[in-house]
Amino acid sequence: MILPDLKSDGANVTGTMTNAGDKPRPVAKGSLDGDKISLTIPSEWEGNPITLVVTGAVSGDTMTLKIRTDDGALGHGRRSQAFDLDLAARATTRAGSSRCFGS
Repeated sequence: MILPDLKSDGANVTGTMTNAGDKPRPVAKGSLDGDKISLTIPSEWEGNPITLVVTGAVSGDTMTLKIRTDDGALGHGRRSQAFDLDLAARATTRAGSSRCFGS
């Protein structure tokens, strides 16, 4: 399960993404353009640094995301990772934010 804790301020998205059993990974670069969201998240796999590239769309209480690595090792063809997240129970309002996703 992917747990987003994201905040947008205009077109800029900040926050963290957490995979079940893992520590929160900070968003290094995030953007929101209409309903399109894009995130770059430094991570690691088997002790090696990787960069996750997350793209998707927000529609009402649902966020649809595709996750790949910047080097193409994950996220192409049969190894593609796609998630639909129901945000209704996790949405909050934070002062100064135009949109919030997660906690």
